[in-house]
Amino acid sequence: MAKTIAFPLNARVASMAATAREMTAAQSEALTEQQSLFEELLGFLEKNAKECLKEATLPQVEFRMDPADLKDLLLHADAWLGNHQRNFTFRAANDETEYRLILNLRSQENDEEEHSSYLMNATLFSVTDGRVQIFDYQAKQWEEDRELQKYWDYIETGEAEAEYLKGLADFFEVGLYFQSYSDALANLRENRALVRLYRMLGGLGRFEFVANGAGDLLVLLVPADPRRPGSAVQCIGEQYALCQYFSGKKAESTIPSWLADIFATEEEEKGHLPGAILGVCAERSVKKMVQCLQLWWDHYTPMTVYTIPISTRAAVQTETPWEEPTVVTIPEGRELTVDEQQSLFRLCQFLNKKN
Repeated sequence: MAKTIAFPLNARVASMAATAREMTAAQSEALTEQQSLFEELLGFLEKNAKECLKEATLPQVEFRMDPADLKDLLLHADAWLGNHQRNFTFRAANDETEYRLILNLRSQENDEEEHSSYLMNATLFSVTDGRVQIFDYQAKQWEEDRELQKYWDYIETGEAEAEYLKGLADFFEVGLYFQSYSDALANLRENRALVRLYRMLGGLGRFEFVANGAGDLLVLLVPADPRRPGSAVQCIGEQYALCQYFSGKKAESTIPSWLADIFATEEEEKGHLPGAILGVCAERSVKKMVQCLQLWWDHYTPMTVYTIPISTRAAVQTETPWEEPTVVTIPEGRELTVDEQQSLFRLCQFLNKKN
């Protein structure tokens, strides 16, 4: 027979037990609400997907939502209680043709109603042996689109141009499918020099798209390693502009947003600075810019280390630049030039605003 031992429950243990029960109840309630909203949204998407497919003359093929989109809908269903939008892709294929139906779902808050209202756009296209056709829902027929074909050809290459266009599509939440392909390709042409630099860096950089206060789109090349923030390159005309760059983004929680209020797990990102982009210098030679970026970006560190350039041959490298900025020069230990001193002074002025 098992031995039973009785002991008094002190106040601290009792309090912890009560908190645990409350947390479990709150989590269960949040999960129920999340599941209900997820089913509502999924039903809305599937119903409209079937209606969109009925209008097109298609063979008997089964469309399924992308697993990544389905997972995102489940984990972040509560985001749709406010103003939110995202693309959801349904795919199907037979022996000859691949089909994609992209539904752009948007929610809008309504002060008079308890729930948000949902709006949707749909784009349906097919790919047969690399030939792309799009379904015109007004004309009720399949048509070729030269700009869509060019876009698809770039995407299928999997090269630098494809990465650029995918990043551009991710930046615009509504997706390029619901904007002008001509504008997307024109934007790519305008930034050919930056795409070339990306290709020559061989995986050390990634594209970042930023909307400035004037509503313009800034296209930057930043370190691929998120642990090396502090710098970016921008193309201005025929020149590469080396910049001190701080995205202003905080660390994202690793748990679903609907649990954030229950478990306070988010911590302030170490080394977080307000968003800013400060020009340092310009360089016409792509080879010289590659050499510069290899100096600052081609290093692995287990923790976040800011690498903030003050020229192509000098930078501040430190975990906490606002506390103890350390200047590294090439060659090591040389005196800073007048331009480097001015760039360092402007940087220190910016860092002082943090405190």
